[in-house]
Amino acid sequence: MGITGSRAKSLIKNTGIFAIGTFGSKILTLLIIPLCTHYIATANMGVYDMVYTVVALLQPVAVLAIPESLFRWIIDAKVDKRAVYSTWLTLFIALSAMFTVVFWICWLIIGFGEALLMYALVILSCLYQSFQYGTRGLHNNRLFAVSGILYAVVYCASCFALVVVLGVGYQGLLYAMLVGTIVSSALLLAAQRELRSFALSGIDRVLAKEMLGYSLFLLPNQLSWWAMTMLCRVIIVGFMGYSANGIFSVAMKFPSALSMISSIFTPAWQEQAIMLFDSDEKDAYFSKVFNQYAVLLLTMLIPGVPLTKLFVRVAMDPAYYSCFDVVAVLYLGAVVNALSSFVGVLYLCAKDTKGAASTTILGAVANTALSVALVPFVGLMGATLGNLIGNAVILVVRLRQTRKYCAL
Repeated sequence: MGITGSRAKSLIKNTGIFAIGTFGSKILTLLIIPLCTHYIATANMGVYDMVYTVVALLQPVAVLAIPESLFRWIIDAKVDKRAVYSTWLTLFIALSAMFTVVFWICWLIIGFGEALLMYALVILSCLYQSFQYGTRGLHNNRLFAVSGILYAVVYCASCFALVVVLGVGYQGLLYAMLVGTIVSSALLLAAQRELRSFALSGIDRVLAKEMLGYSLFLLPNQLSWWAMTMLCRVIIVGFMGYSANGIFSVAMKFPSALSMISSIFTPAWQEQAIMLFDSDEKDAYFSKVFNQYAVLLLTMLIPGVPLTKLFVRVAMDPAYYSCFDVVAVLYLGAVVNALSSFVGVLYLCAKDTKGAASTTILGAVANTALSVALVPFVGLMGATLGNLIGNAVILVVRLRQTRKYCAL
């Protein structure tokens, strides 16, 4: 990225490690999309997307975003890692038990379909996410990368077997997620003794309160991110139906090329930012990284849009061609989202989850209001514009709020 010095080399090295795992997994997942469009109708793809949307909503609710607290505490070299993990695991089990009771009571009252599969996806995805955060907190980034590739390989192989060979339909995509999650979780747990070092004597009540308080303020932040990325799909279904949502869900996959850069860079940046947060030179260094990161993301837009159009025409079923109409704006929204995630790392460094939550809530409100107002008149473009403006609101407010931590 043109930045010199040992800090930049460390950042580039860690980014490269995350790139191996994330790039491989994202590319494999992206390539399975055109295959699925030939075997799953737009309406059924819309149903799958709604189930996935609900699962994504329930994940942070089920365990109150406690997986992220594991990363923030275990990354500290001075802490007793056994105490951190034992305390976290106790909280995770207790929260999962409470969620289990509430979930099945709701099922008895409402009787919604795919209940068992949804429940398994929520709990096991939360556990997998926790193992991933724990792995990063232990600085075992290579294993983190390997687990990402393994998940993608298992997921894509399962999708092919279930959707193409066995003709299971959209449920095959959900079962594939479940299989990939189980296999990758088993790898992370087996490969790291620290993630198996539970001890009753290590449970710390004071630490439990701190971790729970930290994660509680992450919950509204994560729910707001859900609203930013998922709630618009509920609105689309309400006004336009499942077929339109199926097309929109496919369109949302393409900006993942830009989101992939963020998912590669942000974990490496989090580690370095936390370690350098008390440095006197952080303002100049953080600002330089931010500016060059923005240039990289914007540069990727130039080839991204025409390549996407070519891909849609060549690889996808004609019923999905209209998804390209909103892709360019979605790409721009992904750039703004990546920049707001960069700035959001400052809240993580300062353990200021209140600030992170408040900004995301503002963006979610703007996104939802615009989607409701525009979708009935301009269709999918209304949801797309809501996404872009909502992300812009988050970025602007975060830049203002975080000046007390660092001037970017």
